[in-house]
Amino acid sequence: MPFDEDSEFVRPSEAPVFEPSEQEFSDPLAYISKIRPVAEEAGICKIRPPPVSAYLRRLQLVGMAR
Repeated sequence: MPFDEDSEFVRPSEAPVFEPSEQEFSDPLAYISKIRPVAEEAGICKIRPPPVSAYLRRLQLVGMAR
């Protein structure tokens, strides 16, 4: 697509930002499936997962962390 010097830049809308709780993000793939319609509509999204300590605690509970 050639550049048209007369066209004006149109700023895209803000990407949605999701901040799931530990419980919501306990199954990340299920959470992504849940928010997928919103993310697809926007074309992109950002997910701020819960703190890493939540993951480590869960891994320790199932005996995977060392």
